[in-house]
Amino acid sequence: MNMKEEYTYKRKQEIFKEFPKVPEKFLRNLINETISTVSGVSLKEAKDRKVVFPKEVEIIYKELI
Repeated sequence: MNMKEEYTYKRKQEIFKEFPKVPEKFLRNLINETISTVSGVSLKEAKDRKVVFPKEVEIIYKELI
């Protein structure tokens, strides 16, 4: 992955498909906690959200790569 790559909005399902070897339960928790921390929303709101913002996508990818 290129370090200058532009991160875009992604649906949670797209992230699950890009990392098939990562257990879904772990990935789901990582995504929701990242959304909650970065956007400053409650964990419940993070779980309800279907879209992951670019800054959150960047942080998730850095954790996984």
